Amino acid sequence: MEVYNLILQNPSGGIFSTFNKLLNYFIELDNIYKITWNVYSQFYSDDECFSKIFKNYYNSDYENFEKKDIICDYNNNYRFTGVDAHYLYIPNGTEKYNVPNNWRIKINNYWKKYITLQDDIVSKFNEFKVFINSYEKTNIITMLIRHPDHGREQINNKQPSLEQFENKMNNLYDSNSLVICLTDSIEAYTYFSNKYNYIIFPDTERTYANETQPVILTCKRESKIKEGLLSTLYLTLGNHFIHSVSNMSTAVLYINPDIESHYLIG
Repeated sequence: MEVYNLILQNPSGGIFSTFNKLLNYFIELDNIYKITWNVYSQFYSDDECFSKIFKNYYNSDYENFEKKDIICDYNNNYRFTGVDAHYLYIPNGTEKYNVPNNWRIKINNYWKKYITLQDDIVSKFNEFKVFINSYEKTNIITMLIRHPDHGREQINNKQPSLEQFENKMNNLYDSNSLVICLTDSIEAYTYFSNKYNYIIFPDTERTYANETQPVILTCKRESKIKEGLLSTLYLTLGNHFIHSVSNMSTAVLYINPDIESHYLIG
């Protein structure tokens, strides 16, 4: 019997831009090859970045089996990334790309089976959970507001307005609510800082709307890989999640398939 390493070749961009493309191949190849060895190796030039945040998947039952690589083309499959992620968030949208309606649960099963976080990530995530629990709030609302540059990922080529986020928040917020707002927009941070009694902004780099965000090759910066993963994990802690199209949004929805999605279109 052969066992397989699933390798995503020549990736770039954010951590979940890369990881979500790999997940396309989980769905397509798992039923064919029964991937049982290392399922998330990936390379950019000579760099490998997943090992900085994930432990290698290892099954001792297959230690002496012949191991082969399955090379996945980063540029070949977009069903879970970019504008096309819009169809994951809307009723019956998954039919467009023949994605299972229960994709959140299906991918969550892969996440739980194959993915183990590195110890330092677990430690920081647990610290954040203790901090959140100290507020003793039962209605946790998480919100992801991306910089306007990410309008290119939206179905109408623009981000939802801050007022749209606020209107949705007002429908969900009550006296027992805590908000976790992740944003890389200085304007969004300023707009929401004093709107609610209990609102937390995890640390991240922020840019003004009239400034172009720098292109960052994630695998070149370990700090950005970890920040991207932790930021996404923080957003999974809610009962409700307000978001636009984003690779991070998609990840939140399968890491916590029970969180209620509130998808906004610009």
